[in-house]
Amino acid sequence: ARISRHPGSDLGSATVSCTPDGRWFISINERFDAPFPQKAPRTVVGIDVGLANLVVCDSGLKVTAPRFARRSSRALARAQRRYSRTQPRSHRREQARHRLARQHQRVAARRHDFLHKLTTAIVDRYDVIVVEDITIAALARTKLGKSFGDAALGELLHQLRYKALWQGKHVVTVDRFFPSTRLCSLCAESSPAPLPLSTRQWRCGSCGHTHDRDLNAARNIRREGERLLRDRGAHGHAQGPWSRGKTATSGMRRRSGNRNDATRMPNRFDSGAAAGDHLAGADRPGQAQ
Repeated sequence: ARISRHPGSDLGSATVSCTPDGRWFISINERFDAPFPQKAPRTVVGIDVGLANLVVCDSGLKVTAPRFARRSSRALARAQRRYSRTQPRSHRREQARHRLARQHQRVAARRHDFLHKLTTAIVDRYDVIVVEDITIAALARTKLGKSFGDAALGELLHQLRYKALWQGKHVVTVDRFFPSTRLCSLCAESSPAPLPLSTRQWRCGSCGHTHDRDLNAARNIRREGERLLRDRGAHGHAQGPWSRGKTATSGMRRRSGNRNDATRMPNRFDSGAAAGDHLAGADRPGQAQ
């Protein structure tokens, strides 16, 4: 057995689970009282998430979405066809099921490995991370639902929040109804009509500047996050005049032992090993006001 982290003395429940590809894990809940010191916010970054570019920072940094499921679609389809051709309750069907499950697990492992490297690099570099509140469940029901599931935006935001909490940093969530895309980041004038997803650049009718859609949104998100920092003291979620009401803050429970997810799997696959290296050459944003 491989132990990812030795547990402490005050242990809670233990969960034994088996993945579809036949691997066993045990997850142990560890109870502990550890204050999370809050650091003074100095470096601030505004992040806009999407499908073509998974992360766009206000400094101009863009991280392209890896699309692991789409890139592995042919291998997944081939394994699914082989499984469908076998006879029910046969030994060959069990072998085909195991190969299909292992292929799906490989895609999930690469995705989790990429997200962990990317979110760790972001949290290590910035003291305040400003993101936009998005409804993952609603987006998954659209015609782009498969692409949203492949991007794993919910897991990305979840990792940013709990990693920032562990390091005493702040994640400020801008309300989902904040018009980050339609506002001009230079003159603060709003576009008269909503911009379709196919429009990647637009020209401000007031100042005449041509904006990149995602970069402009990231800069507006950062500006709004700085305003919330000044007004609310970095509570994580604050409401603006466009808000329709929603705020959520939850505590964290640390887990020890082997975990039933791909975050503890060895990096045996091409997972975009330099996911965190995207931030190496980016310019640091200015100081929080």
